[in-house]
Amino acid sequence: MIAIGAALRFGAIGAGAPYRVANDEPFVVGMALQVMKSGDFNPHFFDYGGLSIYLHTVVGVVTFLLGAVAGQWARVDAVWIGDLLPGARLVTAAMGALTVFLVYRIGLRLGPRAALMAGLAMAVLPQHVRESHFALTDTPLTLLIAATLLMSLRAVERAHVSGVVAAACMAGLAASVKYNGAVALVMPLTAALVLPRGSRLRGLGLSVLGAGGAFLLTSPYTVLDLPAFLNGFGKLSQFYVQGRDPLDAAAIYLKYMRNWFSWAAVAPTNVGYLAVLLGVVGIVLVVMRRGMSLTRAGAAILVVFPCLWFAILAEQGGLQYGRYLLPMAPMFCLFLGAALAAIWNGATRFGGAGVWSLRVAVIALLALPAGSAVGWVRDHARPRTEELASAWIVREVAAGQLVFVEAAAVALPPAIKAYFVHRLVDRPFETYKEQGGMYLVTTSAETDPYFTGPAANPAQAAAYRELVARTEPAVTFLPDANTLGPRISILRVRP
Repeated sequence: MIAIGAALRFGAIGAGAPYRVANDEPFVVGMALQVMKSGDFNPHFFDYGGLSIYLHTVVGVVTFLLGAVAGQWARVDAVWIGDLLPGARLVTAAMGALTVFLVYRIGLRLGPRAALMAGLAMAVLPQHVRESHFALTDTPLTLLIAATLLMSLRAVERAHVSGVVAAACMAGLAASVKYNGAVALVMPLTAALVLPRGSRLRGLGLSVLGAGGAFLLTSPYTVLDLPAFLNGFGKLSQFYVQGRDPLDAAAIYLKYMRNWFSWAAVAPTNVGYLAVLLGVVGIVLVVMRRGMSLTRAGAAILVVFPCLWFAILAEQGGLQYGRYLLPMAPMFCLFLGAALAAIWNGATRFGGAGVWSLRVAVIALLALPAGSAVGWVRDHARPRTEELASAWIVREVAAGQLVFVEAAAVALPPAIKAYFVHRLVDRPFETYKEQGGMYLVTTSAETDPYFTGPAANPAQAAAYRELVARTEPAVTFLPDANTLGPRISILRVRP
């Protein structure tokens, strides 16, 4: 189980590096590189807390030192984000694999078979497998919330204030990865409520102090640069309050959960709703606690956080991505594990044929996300047009020649003199020549909608045709059976 989880998360972990940069990696690894180059530990960026940035600063420093010993570079100014991606992604994959282990350890309170089922569900969860391949915030946040859950359960079982405070510190670290990770504090606070009578108030107070201290220790500039933090937090919040009916938002998130347990290549996507339904059944089983070593308070801790997290996501409306659900994935896998174990154990009541039918159904339910995860890793390992184009530019473009890149179509090291624009057609062609542009990089992800679909724009289509007519094609990278991505065209500006 743990080996399966690790294999899926470390599989093709180096694919695309250094030229394939995920959307938000510049806001984590890029910020870490900025700290390395400036020596200024104020990230001047407050969409996230500081923990992930500082973690990858450490990873980046180790990467630089190893590279310097190997003669790869002599100055930190020579390093770019692509150089740091392999190490940063390895660390993220390790955190993803560790989360699988924590889910199993927590699941032992539901029974050995439930723990195995829950661990397997977490090991093959496609969304978590995917996010574990990129140096973003969702995987470390999920790990820290799983750790908070485990430590809160232990604190209840041992009735120690120190255990509650330790769990609260872990929740503070979760908030330092992403601010909404502070919701995890509900778990140690619940644990504090069931401490021996004379320790409850002390446990509650120390938990709040511990969480706040852990957050401030790893995100100090939220206080040291308070105006910038407040402005950044306020601006970020506006993206999440652009209303959508909570029921509509909840329906979208349920579809994401359905997709976790689907494999579109072999079965209808809606089959995944069966896993969602079984997860709800698992909640009931956890609340009942039959045959489980889980305490009543432990069951409450296990159930309250994911329900609260889902309700908050649905209420905030605005931006909605499947990865936002990942912090509740460990709990959901535990609920699903409890339900699947109950089906497996109860199958004996139905005789020989019934036993194997139900157990094959259980295996099939876990095989669907496993197949989807394996398929994603296989596709991730394939080259993409963007990285092929990036490698061509690094290899073929002479030093000092200016390259204009459309829609962040490629990622380039600082040795390449590149200027990034939203759309090439937004500027008159003459401006590229006047600024000394030698190459223009265009992507079909931006240009194809000019010609077809609801975003078709005749003026932009005409401007694009003129752009192509006034340049020379240098090289074009097309997707095919072995290469993914949009069509990337590199155009040479005529002298």
